[in-house]
Amino acid sequence: MEKVLYELLAYDRPGHILAHGTVDECCPPLQAAVKFLQRKPHLQEVPGLMVGVSGGNGRNPLDSCWEYRLDDLKKLL
Repeated sequence: MEKVLYELLAYDRPGHILAHGTVDECCPPLQAAVKFLQRKPHLQEVPGLMVGVSGGNGRNPLDSCWEYRLDDLKKLL
């Protein structure tokens, strides 16, 4: 399986981006969100945090978008 480039944004309300980054690994988008938060542990304490994930091998990023709540991701950290 080839690597996939995901772009990620962490935000606590619309338009208020707290961090951004990429994950370039062969994994599903949920796992990319977990890896992103593991690299930025300070974000794990932000109330209401959401992580937006987009991307996938050069395809139109808007065709492949996911959004995860911190409360759900904490179970996987």
